[in-house]
Amino acid sequence: MVKAIRVYELGGPEVMKWEDVEIGDPKEEEIRVKNMAIGMVAVGVVTAIGEGVCELKIGDIVYRNAMGTYTEEQIVFADKEMPLPPIDPLVVASVMIQGLTARFLVHTWLKVRLRCSFA
Repeated sequence: MVKAIRVYELGGPEVMKWEDVEIGDPKEEEIRVKNMAIGMVAVGVVTAIGEGVCELKIGDIVYRNAMGTYTEEQIVFADKEMPLPPIDPLVVASVMIQGLTARFLVHTWLKVRLRCSFA
């Protein structure tokens, strides 16, 4: 059992419930991650690996932008995780989504082009 915040109705912080949740073991192509830093995103350490997962190993630190991160541990699809180098999980959780959003906007949506003039 792990602890998780669950919300069953609309409202303020008072509707959040701290509950015991059974998450089980990872299935094929899934991993179990112990969250180290959460918000709307999460950074955690891989604690178990399901069958068919080759890119990650137990002990790897991973980043994800996924639903259900308000929990001590969770089961997620391995191919949706981004492996991280040794870096402070709090830093990653606080700046990663802003950085990825800026990159997307500059390179995909807005297609910013530099115009240089040399005098």
